[in-house]
Amino acid sequence: MNDYLFRMKSKALFAGLDYLLEAQLNPQRLQGVRLKFIHGQEDAIVPVSEVSTLLKNVLPHANYIFLKDAGHIPFMAPNFRKVFYGEQGG
Repeated sequence: MNDYLFRMKSKALFAGLDYLLEAQLNPQRLQGVRLKFIHGQEDAIVPVSEVSTLLKNVLPHANYIFLKDAGHIPFMAPNFRKVFYGEQGG
């Protein structure tokens, strides 16, 4: 976490954001692939409603897990590992 908070350079952050801006999701290439999306219910940057509207429409076969008490960085939630490895639901 210290790397994210104190050592990340703005240039690297902007480069990552530029990549995401240009990246395209090709749902046809993901057909038949087991997908698990873990998303924070409290995400203010990408609200659950957008995930439900955008992703579920193009990737209906994926497993969507919405973590309670998690925001935009769901891997920081206490139960993320358990959910990721399938030990419990969100």
